[in-house]
Amino acid sequence: MSMLNIGTSALLTSQGSLSTTSHNISNVNTEGYSRQRALLGTQTPSFSGSNYFGSGVQITSVERVMDSFLVDQQRIYTSQESQQDTYLTFAKQADDLLGSPQLGLNTGLEEFFNAVHEVANDPTSISTRQVLLTQAEILATRFNTLSQQLDGFKEQVDNNLQTNVTDVNNLSQGIADLNQAILESSGGNSVPPNDLLDKRDKLITDLSSLVSVTTVPDSNGNIGVFIGNGQALVLGSTSIKLGIVPNPLDPSVNDIGYGPTNINVTSQIAGGSLGGLLAVRSDIILSSQAELDTLAASITTTMNEQHRKG
Repeated sequence: MSMLNIGTSALLTSQGSLSTTSHNISNVNTEGYSRQRALLGTQTPSFSGSNYFGSGVQITSVERVMDSFLVDQQRIYTSQESQQDTYLTFAKQADDLLGSPQLGLNTGLEEFFNAVHEVANDPTSISTRQVLLTQAEILATRFNTLSQQLDGFKEQVDNNLQTNVTDVNNLSQGIADLNQAILESSGGNSVPPNDLLDKRDKLITDLSSLVSVTTVPDSNGNIGVFIGNGQALVLGSTSIKLGIVPNPLDPSVNDIGYGPTNINVTSQIAGGSLGGLLAVRSDIILSSQAELDTLAASITTTMNEQHRKG
């Protein structure tokens, strides 16, 4: 190996390193891009006489500068933040509705029982009786309006569930397609297609904002993506779809199905905006509707009993 060839190897290696640096600079604002670095190593030495003589330098690989542990932590916190943000958004809407002076029950109940008190003090007064009837109608209207508004919230949650399920399926398919592209690009060698790996990681992070995910790499460079209690969304180049199925107890409520047979996995979904929507529906909307119905029935039953007693 001549000194000229060794010098040429150094120039080519420096050129490759500069190309990697240029690639980093040009993608500084690319979302999901991981900085890359060229790793250098000696070329295979040549044996001459009784010694090995060095033959120059080469780029052994170009790798991403990233920490898989930090990436996993980012996905966990992304999922948690998305769930809490979704929950908070709908919780504020419900709080504004239930606490509204115009629609809330506090003012309506207070005015109704004040009217009842006035009738009790002067039962022969026609005007106080009329005021009581008016306040009773207003209170009933408040109950009906609140119930309708909560139904609207539930419908909004169901629509968002449908949208999010579609987004999950699209991202899952994208990850499966990238698994196949990465496998083909690698061509059985150990050279990683870094830009494709970044794109796949970006899709998995986006998916974590919709639902909590776990990932398992295999020996071929594929990444399996799982949700819930181990339901696979992506296996190699295959994605398994989520769907919308009616709740077995209340067909007006949308649940989440899994796979070709749409197995109901709603209770196993957690994290992300999907988990937030399901928590809002069960903890706030359905709970508030049940309490509203119970309160309305209790007031009606108690008033009717008092009327029967004269």
